[in-house]
Amino acid sequence: MMPEPIPKLSKASGFTLTETLVVLFAWILLLSFVPPLYTKLVVKSETNYFFAQFQEDFLYAQQYAITNRTPVRFQYISSLHEFRYQEVGGEVIRKRKLPDFVNFPWRTQEIFINANGNLGGQSLTLYFTVHQKPYRIIFYIGRARFQIYEEETGKGK
Repeated sequence: MMPEPIPKLSKASGFTLTETLVVLFAWILLLSFVPPLYTKLVVKSETNYFFAQFQEDFLYAQQYAITNRTPVRFQYISSLHEFRYQEVGGEVIRKRKLPDFVNFPWRTQEIFINANGNLGGQSLTLYFTVHQKPYRIIFYIGRARFQIYEEETGKGK
């Protein structure tokens, strides 16, 4: 018995230059939309991280005041571009350098948290920008609770 002959390969198998260029153009077009989306994602991520960190630090300062039964002062220092939490007349509990994309328009600001965790009967609103977008923090009277709002939309964070 004779083996079956091997079929000849067609020379027409493969892609033409035009087909390859069309596919390459489609990929380039799709990839051109990625950097703006990535930039928006990074800005949103940095903003959310800053707010979460600020809230965590503030709540830590409140818990520190309650646990140690000592008043705590939140202070923003513009010359150092940082905020600090420290015992009133005592040591610094925590200080944090602010990222370059966060700007507070005021030079120095202080908020006092009493030994029982309250803000001491003061209500306060702070204005600042994150990635050049205006926000405000409203500190409510009482248990050192606050809300962060976008200035343009009024939407809370």
